[in-house]
Amino acid sequence: MKRLLVGGGVGVLLLAVGAMWRCGKFIHRVAGVVEREEEAQRLCGPVAETFAKGLMTGDYEGAGRSIATAPASGFAMEGVTQIYQLALQNYGEPQEMVVDVRAVNPERASLPEGVDRNAVVGKAIVRFWNEEDGFYGVLLCVREGDEVRIAHAAFGGALPEDPDEIVDLDDTSDGTSARTVLISTMIAVPLLCLGMLAAGTLMLRSFVQRVPEIITRAQMDEFKKIVARCMRMALVVRSIGWIPPVVLVLGFVIGELVWLDLLYCVVPLLLVVGVAKLCGGIEERARALPVREEALRAERNHVVDVWVNQPRPDW
Repeated sequence: MKRLLVGGGVGVLLLAVGAMWRCGKFIHRVAGVVEREEEAQRLCGPVAETFAKGLMTGDYEGAGRSIATAPASGFAMEGVTQIYQLALQNYGEPQEMVVDVRAVNPERASLPEGVDRNAVVGKAIVRFWNEEDGFYGVLLCVREGDEVRIAHAAFGGALPEDPDEIVDLDDTSDGTSARTVLISTMIAVPLLCLGMLAAGTLMLRSFVQRVPEIITRAQMDEFKKIVARCMRMALVVRSIGWIPPVVLVLGFVIGELVWLDLLYCVVPLLLVVGVAKLCGGIEERARALPVREEALRAERNHVVDVWVNQPRPDW
């Protein structure tokens, strides 16, 4: 039984560490995406606005100065002008525009032929509209020396409200979705709780087997030390037990989780509750240990009282 508890506790701790490592890796990657977004905003925004304003005002020559000297294969200002003029015929003269810049992950992006993958900085989604209709353009920005220029442009209609719904030139994700980190968190927290429950049970079980009766001061001090550790771990379990339900609600709110994902929250928490009930037998045995001396018995009674009724040890 002891070996089973040890093996189970080690396994649970390894699973919890693995889940938390994956969450940490996700956070690290998200930080990289945020950094790329900030760089794209700073570098792509000005050139995209200059290019788009040139199109809106009819200054095609001025807009053409934003074109890269080594653009995508087949991309030229003449073609952009023709497509833009066609968009004007279909959707009318735009009265306003908005530029939304997005980062591009060069390692994962699907790029037009002829674009240097290492030079890609970001993409700009330009939305043109008037009172009746609108269209959009997607501009791919690349670095040329100290300057940023347009290497490719694509236009489309049926203007959506959210720029993220527009044709995507890139997958900036790092392979770990928000759904993955939400589910990992809901599983990792109960696993960590199970690990602490297993550790506390092992300590109590070992003490009860070695000390069938508390006789000496050293045994009482050891008993108090183990109980204090168990109480602190139980406090941690209670403190983090609310995390999975909150993560579940957050996942529902942002649309990353579905109702079936409720199982990832409920099942691990029920497992924690079940294991806690099973471990309760060891705690009862530890609280009922006989004590030979009257003074030590009174101290044991105080320890048990605090253990049952207080969140923290007072010794």
